[in-house]
This record gives sequence, C-alpha cells and structure tokens, in this order.
Amino acid sequence: MAYAQTRRRDGYRWLDEIAVDPAHRGRGHATRLLNAARAHDASTPLRLAARAFVPDRNAWDAPGLTDEQLAAWYARHGARPTPTASSDRVMTVD
Repeated sequence: MAYAQTRRRDGYRWLDEIAVDPAHRGRGHATRLLNAARAHDASTPLRLAARAFVPDRNAWDAPGLTDEQLAAWYARHGARPTPTASSDRVMTVD
C-alpha cells in the first residue's frame, strides 16, 4: 500500500523514496511515513530531493504530484529548501 526508503549518505539521512499506491492516496499514508522517517533518528538531519516519481517500475505508476506540488507538500510538512551544488531540489526536514 505504501513505503518509504531512507539511507545514510554524506552525514545525512536521505529519504530516497516515498510512494503510496494510487488506490490509497489522500489518506495520510505518506504523511505517516514522512513522520516515521523523521522520528527514526531525529539527531541526524533528513534530506530529500523533491522530485516527482517517474513512472516505469511497478503497478503504482499512476501519475502523482508534479515537482512543484511535491516541494509544496514537503514544505507543508516542515521541509525547507537547502539547494546543493548538485541539485536545486534538495530540502531538509527538521
């Protein structure tokens, strides 16, 4: 129904993916996953790249949020833009 994937890299925890089956979207699953990722190791900043999922890998390939909508969703959940040399889409969740 939903999953999130995190990993450590460059002194941060990175939220690599967060996805919700289209049949279950709009019910708070992504919010709960983001909050769980945030709480897992609150002493280490959580970073993410606010990029929309590119459909091509599984049955959950229904279009989701655009890059801009995704960045706005993360901002509503406490993420702030922290652009890096490699990407202007990086955000940090405190």
